[in-house]
Order: sequence, then C-alpha cells, then structure tokens
Amino acid sequence: MYIFYRTKVGTCVFKPPGFHIHESIDDQILIEALMNNEASIDEGYETKQDIQITYNVGYPIGVSMCIICPPHSRNVYFKVRDQRKYQSRMVHGALPQETSYVTIILKPNNKGVFLITAWAGYPSKPEIGNLTFFERALKPKESLIESAEFWLNHALIDENPTAKDLLIDIKIISKRLGLDYHELTTDQISSILSARLGKDIYFPEWHSEEELLEGLSKIIG
Repeated sequence: MYIFYRTKVGTCVFKPPGFHIHESIDDQILIEALMNNEASIDEGYETKQDIQITYNVGYPIGVSMCIICPPHSRNVYFKVRDQRKYQSRMVHGALPQETSYVTIILKPNNKGVFLITAWAGYPSKPEIGNLTFFERALKPKESLIESAEFWLNHALIDENPTAKDLLIDIKIISKRLGLDYHELTTDQISSILSARLGKDIYFPEWHSEEELLEGLSKIIG
C-alpha cells in the first residue's frame, strides 16, 4: 500500500494491493478524476463517509458492465463474484455499452482514504449483500431501499466469464440475431465476442462445440 494521491489540503489517497479496477482504467485517468474532485475527497475523510466520484474523461475509456435489466427479464442469474460474500444479480447474453465515464469508490480511515474500486461507467448503488456499507450509512434504511430498487432494475455483465459462460452468451446473442450458433462463421463469432468482451477478438476456425469451448478457454486465458 502506498500514497497514490494527495489533495491540496493534505488528504492522502492510498492504493492498497487489493484495489479492484477495470483494465481499461489507468493511473492517469484515476489521477485526473481525483484532481477534479478534491473537495469531495476532503469532505469524505472529515465525515468518515464512503466517497463516490463519477467523472467524464471526455473520450471513450471502456465499456460499462452494468445495464438496465427490469424484474422478470430473461437470462438473469446470481453469482458470488471475486472475494465477495454475497451474490450479485447478473445477466447472460447482454452486451456492454461504450462509455467515457469513470466511477471511483473510496473509503476513509484514520490515515486518509483508500481506493476500493473503479470501473468504466455510471455509478450503481451498493449491492444488498454489502452489509458493512449500510451499517456505516447516515440513513441505513433509506440507503437499503434505494439499493434494492436499483438492483431490481439493473444487472451486471460478467467481466470474468468462464468459457461455458461465454458459450451461453454466444447462444443467446446469436438467437437474438436470428442465427444458428452451430453455423456461425469465424467472423460472426469474432464480432459477437468482440462486442461481448469490449475488445477486438479473432476466433479461429471451429467444427464442434468442444472446439468452440477450447477456443473460448484460450481467449479468456
């Protein structure tokens, strides 16, 4: 852990080893966002309240993995992500949206504020399972209601899918496009995967579902 940024009045922003960040957001973007929101950082440190910063960089910086997904939508599922201890509302077969916004979450402690997470896109509400947030909130009941309403109408696209997860996405997306996934060309699969993963993908020739899964496994590493 080290001091990543310091405001003009001296509030230290620390970057801990476990800082979770989307790969499209680099240190330059973080520093620009922090520099333009020093008042919020200083206030959060003084009041010991979590800080949420949303900043428009002015050019596309990646894709947003949080999308509108009303109740009773198809292909919704729940998953425990990363090291969390609660399930997140997820959706298969959706495509991320390009964005120029970055959202950063910081948490105060006695020494300054810690970078907790940063992602491309607009802010979301804390997930219902994030109990420590609601315990620290100034108005826990109101915060919980807001979060429940938000996550009833939104879902996350998995940023770390397995090969089987991607296969499910390909089947849903190709069906939506009126295509038979068994007959997809390499160009069609490459286009679907590029849109789904938010980066350029070239998929090799394939002839069976086993070869398709093998190719997907190589893509996600």
